[in-house]
This record gives sequence, structure tokens and C-alpha cells, in this order.
Amino acid sequence: MLTTGIPVILLMAIFVACHQKGTDNQGIFDIYARAVYKSLPIGSSAECYLYHNGYPIFDATIIFDGDTISLADSSTGYYRKSLQIGIADTLEYSIDSEYGFSSGLLVIPDTARLISPANEDTIIFGSTFRSSWNKSYDCDGYYGYLENQDGYVAGITESYFDTLATVEGGNYSVPGDDRFWIESLKGEFKAGTTPDGRKLPLGVVGASGTFSDVYIGIE
Repeated sequence: MLTTGIPVILLMAIFVACHQKGTDNQGIFDIYARAVYKSLPIGSSAECYLYHNGYPIFDATIIFDGDTISLADSSTGYYRKSLQIGIADTLEYSIDSEYGFSSGLLVIPDTARLISPANEDTIIFGSTFRSSWNKSYDCDGYYGYLENQDGYVAGITESYFDTLATVEGGNYSVPGDDRFWIESLKGEFKAGTTPDGRKLPLGVVGASGTFSDVYIGIE
């Protein structure tokens, strides 16, 4: 799913404390991790980026709901694996490396209902557009992005009541078919940016996604 590009995200949320081990490798241990429910045929997954002092960690042991999450890209500290999960599931997780450790429980929230853009809408290349969705039950924030181009490109603003975002058109790259996602997030996190520029929730959260297929067209 999502992982190779750059969205813009502004979330109202809470900082997550990642407990570090008492070793000589103290420093900043950052975790950007989500267990994301997506209905078939797309499928659910766990995704995680790990960094220590801005450098990717490629030898961590990550377990979500009993499944070991495999390293997918050592150059970015990216781990991913498909999961069999559903809405309202509670998952136990642990993230262990020589630089730090985090463990706990996360809950998969309900999906939101995406209002705009609607399925098969056309978004003019380079333009700014508005997105809106119905609030999902008992979630702590939202994460939005365009998929199927060179990168994630959505700008999402969120508060407990706000379900409206303005997406800057200059962020997406080329015309063509895209998929606009809104993910509901549940957990303790804050808006974060990885050292290589990805805008992702900083922390460990449960998530559930809904989407519209859109087309980026030339006016």
C-alpha cells in the first residue's frame, strides 16, 4: 500500500513515548507504524518505518498480533507484511531493536465515509481540491493520501470535529489514474516527518481505510 511517496498531513494528536533500552545506543528512536484494515481484494497490512538519530534501522524484530513483520527496504528502515485483521480487532504489538523498544495494544477503528472526491471524479492536474468525509466512530485522527503515482500527495487537516481538507495540487506528479484514501486512526501519535521526507503519523496506531478512484486530468 502506501509507502513510497510524500503526503502532507496535519493532525491534532498526542505524542507517543517510545521506551528506550538502557544501552550505549541512546538517542532519538522514532517509530512510524500502522496496522491498517483494508477490505479485499486490497487487503490489510502492518507497515513500519524505524529510525535512530535519523538513520534507518534494518535489524529490528517487529511482531503484530503474533506475525513477524518483515524488512521490506533496508535503506529506509521500512517493514511490511499482510495481515488478517478486521474492524474493532485489538492487536498486541512489540517493536524491538538495540536502539529502543515499544510494545502495547492497538485497536482497529471503524472506517469513515468519503464524500469528496467521489468515485470517478476528475481532479485537474496542478489544482487545489477539497476533500470531505463523515467522521468515523471513536477515532483519534485521519490520514489522507493519493496513491498510484510517484508518491502520496494529500494534505489533511484534522480535529475532533473537522472532517474537511484542502489538498494542494502542486504536490502530485503526473496525470493518470489515482486512488484517494482516507484512513481513520486510533491511538497515541502526532504528525511526523521521516528523515527522507515522508509525512506519516509518528507513533503506533490502528487504522482503517476507505477510498475513491479518481483521475488526475489536464485542463
